[in-house]
Amino acid sequence: MVALAPAAGTYGLYEFIRRMGQPRRQIMRVWSTPFLMSPFSPARKMGAFLDAVGQARLTHGHPNFAIQPIQCGKKLVAVTQETVLTDTFCDLVHFRKDTKQTGPKVLIIAPMSGHFATLVRGTITQMLQHHDVYVTDWKNARDIPLLLGTFDSNDYVQYLMTYLRKIGHDTNVLAVCQAAPLALAAVSILSQDNDPAVPATLTLIAGPIDPRVNPTKVNEFAMDHTIGQFRTSTINYVPWPLLGTGRSVYPGFRQVGGFMSMNMEQHVSKHQEHFNALVRGDDESTVLHRAFYDEYCAVMDLTAEFYLDTVARVFQLFHLPRGEFYWHDRLVEPQAITKTAVLTIEGGADDITGVGQTKAALELLTSLTTAKQGYHLEEAAGHYGVFNGRRFKKSIEPQIRTFILAHS
Repeated sequence: MVALAPAAGTYGLYEFIRRMGQPRRQIMRVWSTPFLMSPFSPARKMGAFLDAVGQARLTHGHPNFAIQPIQCGKKLVAVTQETVLTDTFCDLVHFRKDTKQTGPKVLIIAPMSGHFATLVRGTITQMLQHHDVYVTDWKNARDIPLLLGTFDSNDYVQYLMTYLRKIGHDTNVLAVCQAAPLALAAVSILSQDNDPAVPATLTLIAGPIDPRVNPTKVNEFAMDHTIGQFRTSTINYVPWPLLGTGRSVYPGFRQVGGFMSMNMEQHVSKHQEHFNALVRGDDESTVLHRAFYDEYCAVMDLTAEFYLDTVARVFQLFHLPRGEFYWHDRLVEPQAITKTAVLTIEGGADDITGVGQTKAALELLTSLTTAKQGYHLEEAAGHYGVFNGRRFKKSIEPQIRTFILAHS
């Protein structure tokens, strides 16, 4: 993680530099094409350099989900994206399949941690083959006018409960990364109230239920600084002329910058490989590289109150595993969960959420029978590989599908 430094004025300076550099980057990307088409190696190297520099930027607009037709059994089925509920800070999106055999309902709770919900596009695509999929599409705080109010972890939990009531009974929840502890809190409250919207299953993927277990650099970083230091050093005001001007936020560029600094050598290596692939004309490799970094570098801001709330309650005070997590003035009681089957999934090579942090949820479910509990460790999977890509497709998604079918 990057060291904390004074945040005052950082966002305005960042936005100014970003806007000033846009024309230069666009020109470089345009000029890279004729160089890359040249039969001469020196020219292709110049084109590769222009392309790489032109792509090195962060974006702040919501990428398209662009879900293509899905293979359902022997049929190729069209998918239509539909917003079924709109809130100030999130949309509930339904990916409607053009078939009567839609499968069990699944609500994918995308992480709200600096990226858009399109980060789980691969998760959505894979789950659509066998399920009727909804997703929480969180909005960029820098685009939300200040007069529309604030958003903290209590609001987040309320949104999740509202969405489960909207989708209806027998829904299956899949909570990814940051979403896991608050999803567990929402299901706990619904269970405490014996609400008809209690989901059939809850799958927690690589989420920090108890960050005291096998702490990573991310966890150690949170513990090495006070919440006051986080507030002073990471929180900025959205600059003019953005829609959210004046809103207090944790900028997405800080989050992504911190994660990249953890694995800088790996990112540099990937860009070197991209440069070499451009020079030799390896179109398949360059398309995959661009797709990954276009998504990874599309960042969204979090409201300051939600970010600081999460740092304090989840990563510093460990309220949930200590039995001290409150939703407003109500104590959250995971032991109230008796109807919802819970599956926890972890990656053995995860350097953000350590092995055991997600599985810790099962220890809190003291009233849930062992028959309704499940655990899967994907030994070689890193943090992103546990919900996206080849391992998710071949190994993890079948585990989730089997668990849902057994308990729906």
